Amino acid sequence: MPNNFSEHFHYYLLLALFGLLFILQIWAMLKIRLMLQRVLEIYKRMQQMVVLQKLGEAQPSPKINVSYKRICEYCRHRTTFLDASGKNVFMYQCRLSKQKIKLDDSCAHFEFDPQRAPI
Repeated sequence: MPNNFSEHFHYYLLLALFGLLFILQIWAMLKIRLMLQRVLEIYKRMQQMVVLQKLGEAQPSPKINVSYKRICEYCRHRTTFLDASGKNVFMYQCRLSKQKIKLDDSCAHFEFDPQRAPI
């Protein structure tokens, strides 16, 4: 019997390695599936945000349930410049229309910018 086992030892070793590789492949497939499900959830949330932005609805703050007004203070197209005339510290311009604006102005091309909004 010991002689027979040593003759087939290589076969048993290969069989054990194939079994181990099969188990590792199943584990990796499950991890990949979970990762893809998470990515799909994030994609669906982003799609919902894009739809809300296209509808022009005010975006709620992520930390508190406050909706911001649709004014240029929170618009992603607003650019800020230093006022060379010295009357004001800053002046504002719309990137789309190139017009001077005030922070309480709003337009049809309003897009909420969560990075500029206060938290």
